[in-house]
Amino acid sequence: MRKLVPLIAIAALAVGFAALFWAFEYRQRANQAQVTRAVYREFGRRGARIRCFAQTGNGATWNCVSARWGDDPACRQVFVNVLGSMNIRRQTVGCEG
Repeated sequence: MRKLVPLIAIAALAVGFAALFWAFEYRQRANQAQVTRAVYREFGRRGARIRCFAQTGNGATWNCVSARWGDDPACRQVFVNVLGSMNIRRQTVGCEG
């Protein structure tokens, strides 16, 4: 039994590391509806339509395009952390929808 304790501890660490890796790299952090709603809350409902597009497979980075912010197309970037909190940049950048 004493020989199994270190083996169980190593296995638990490996499973914990795999779970953290999955959470940071692969778990979907936010969907399009959640991000679009947050951007509308930030900038108001009045004005041109806002469309958001995921830039990463796990939904960590989004570009939201709207004519409100100019032509070209202009967009605002949204970053979603691992816990789902969104950081919407106030700076307009050029992007491709």
